[in-house]
Amino acid sequence: GIRRRGHVRRAPVLTGTAVPPPGVNTGWEAEQFVAQAMRSSGRTVHDVSRQRLGYDLYVQRGRVTKYVDVKSSLGLCAPAFTLREWQQATAHGDSYILAVLENFNPGAQNVIFWVPNPATNCLARESTTVEHSISRSSWQLAVVPFNRI
Repeated sequence: GIRRRGHVRRAPVLTGTAVPPPGVNTGWEAEQFVAQAMRSSGRTVHDVSRQRLGYDLYVQRGRVTKYVDVKSSLGLCAPAFTLREWQQATAHGDSYILAVLENFNPGAQNVIFWVPNPATNCLARESTTVEHSISRSSWQLAVVPFNRI
């Protein structure tokens, strides 16, 4: 590689094994899968996933309310919570349920793992994501014609 300011720059590897594209998991189908499982057990389910409340499903059975957050993965799952989700998990305690679907396949049978009160019952590691944001006015100044690429 080429050394520049203490970093080793490596050329990209241009050969490899052709593989089919990965499936897409938006999470919506997994939420519907969990909602249906809960409805099948006699619960009333409200899908609130697009409201950014910190949980996906508001579930009632009699006077008991559960706040269900669905996390799914096309492989093994290590759920990551937004700050809002974690706040809700902490606030609702045993009424907050994490529903985990690993190796999720919307067209097949799936297994749901139910984790009550993940804020207390699981060990979580807090992390912060750093973004590098470029304003539109900045990138517009750097635009070049296609033939200069």
